[in-house]
Amino acid sequence: SQMRNAPANSPMAPTVHAYTAAMRAATEGGRWARALDIWADLRSSGCQATGHAYAAAISACAAGQQWQRAVALFDDMAGVAGIRPDVVSCTALVTALASAGEADKAEAVVQWMLAIGLKPNVRTYTALLTAMGNAQQWVRAVELLFAMQSPEAGNVAPNAYTYSALLKALGEHGQWQLAEALFDHLEQQVLGGGLAANLD
Repeated sequence: SQMRNAPANSPMAPTVHAYTAAMRAATEGGRWARALDIWADLRSSGCQATGHAYAAAISACAAGQQWQRAVALFDDMAGVAGIRPDVVSCTALVTALASAGEADKAEAVVQWMLAIGLKPNVRTYTALLTAMGNAQQWVRAVELLFAMQSPEAGNVAPNAYTYSALLKALGEHGQWQLAEALFDHLEQQVLGGGLAANLD
């Protein structure tokens, strides 16, 4: 394009923020391979990649189920580029691992975050729940639903997306009874019954 081919000191030359926005737009539009092409353009442009740019590229890998490439990008960010991972880039990596059902690796990322004092958020835990669901690890997924709310895990409350991700995974893999039981208990929690107590 005209912008991409502009000299680096030209007003038409794209900034790292423009590259990042273009990657996110391509991924959200279902064109993850195009997003990775834009990442390659960024790397060859002389622009300094930021943590958000890496996160956008990792998210593109997640959309394309390219978890090995996502791990390589994350390692490059933290090692070669010397950029401290944040919750956005870590969540993108967990999402990439979740898309491939790599639940153990996804959980290792979350444990690493907690070990270095980087608090996962509800999106991080929802991605991890999805990974466990894709790996058909139902007991671990339901346990995580409660564990994420503990002080050790950051006191993160699940939201509607968290419950939806777990219920969707259960339903897609034929775990209708567990999904219905979880939904029934969720209704009781909303009415003040307490979900954790009802599952005991």
